[in-house]
Amino acid sequence: MKIIIKEDYIEVGPTSFWLDPDGILNCRFGNENPNYQLDTFISKLYIKAIDKLCKGKPVPILIDLRGAKGTFSKEAVQEFAQSALIKAVRISEAFVYDSFKMKLLILSYKRIYNQFTPYEIFIDIQLAQGYCLLKKNEFYGSN
Repeated sequence: MKIIIKEDYIEVGPTSFWLDPDGILNCRFGNENPNYQLDTFISKLYIKAIDKLCKGKPVPILIDLRGAKGTFSKEAVQEFAQSALIKAVRISEAFVYDSFKMKLLILSYKRIYNQFTPYEIFIDIQLAQGYCLLKKNEFYGSN
């Protein structure tokens, strides 16, 4: 598996993470294999990537799942949802999707594993970015 680490960008296989100039953590999932299942090993790498980029500072997270295929193991999603590192930096989540199956997967994840983090689901990435900025401004008390 290819891993690329730069100051403001990390790539773990087909998934990339970066903190944009607006202070939004972007997560772009690019897996194209419909039989792929995210496991705990990869989930832990994702958590480390997010921790490295955020440096403990709370940020909104934009999760771009357009074109992504596959699913996740119960253990991997529990690892991610219950991570103290993720809880400490997650202000909100904006999910971007392009298939009904992915929307159902997002709704299931939120209902079962993470009911407390504010979130919205979008088909338009610009609307998702706007939501992230709104939540960031609400959190930090600015316009």
